[in-house]
This record gives sequence, C-alpha cells and structure tokens, in this order.
Amino acid sequence: MAKKVKARLVHARLVSMAMTGFFYTFKRPRTAPMMSMLKYDPIGTVMRLNMSKSLS
Repeated sequence: MAKKVKARLVHARLVSMAMTGFFYTFKRPRTAPMMSMLKYDPIGTVMRLNMSKSLS
C-alpha cells in the first residue's frame, strides 16, 4: 500500500512575543522555514514581534 501524500501547505500560528495571548493564523509552504514578523498587537497596542508555530 502506498504512503499517504502530505499536504503542500501547513497551518501556522503567529504567537505574540509580548505574551498577550494574541495570535494570527495563516498557511505557509511545508518546506518554508519558521517565520517571525512584526505585526500589530491590538492587546498591547503597539507593533510586536511574532514567531510562528506549526498547528499540526
């Protein structure tokens, strides 16, 4: 029996490094490295660095 094909895209979550509990979710390619980006955190009301985590 053949192996099941893995999805090309994975769901990821950008978690706020300010520990406010705010997050963004998005899809990224499976082969792409983990992401970090500067996004607006409405709880902290400033731009914060967010790090991605895989949801799978």
